[in-house]
Amino acid sequence: MKMKIPQWAVIGIAVALGMALPGCKEKTLPHTPGNTMNYPIMLGNQDLAEKFGGLIGLPTSVLISRDGKVVKRYIGEVEKNQLRSDIETQLANAPNAEKPAEPDVTFPELQGGDLALASLKGKVVLVNFWATWCEPCREEIPWLIEFQNKYASQGFTILGVAMDDGGKKVVAPFVQETKFPVDGGQS
Repeated sequence: MKMKIPQWAVIGIAVALGMALPGCKEKTLPHTPGNTMNYPIMLGNQDLAEKFGGLIGLPTSVLISRDGKVVKRYIGEVEKNQLRSDIETQLANAPNAEKPAEPDVTFPELQGGDLALASLKGKVVLVNFWATWCEPCREEIPWLIEFQNKYASQGFTILGVAMDDGGKKVVAPFVQETKFPVDGGQS
């Protein structure tokens, strides 16, 4: 008999044993002048992550079409040009109103309240699971800020889902105080 072990259990065991996970490195990066995270920040947990297929490592991102369908999943730091290309491809597609949005999930917002993913139907959404202590997560945040600035007017948004155990008390100061150098160019 085969037994399926949930991904969250594998992550928990690996962390408890001090094992490295794909993409997860803990390192404190210096605060630098620049931009703060300019997209909605949500508070995540394992139950919410399971609705997107679970987490094997951080960062994990999920690209959702205008129809509300998951079209691509990225585990670990994604290549910037590939992500840009995937976003532009989805922005070029018109939504199909007949399809229901999935997964059916509501995110708790950092500043209070809830946001239903279904309320974003018609937009291209990148759900980015990250943590304040995750070096690769922090390395890709400037790209995400850049993409939010560049594509928001075309119907694109990012939902940053913070997976920190400390929740709001850890995430809120990080989001308010940390500045990221953002290259507005086409690098």
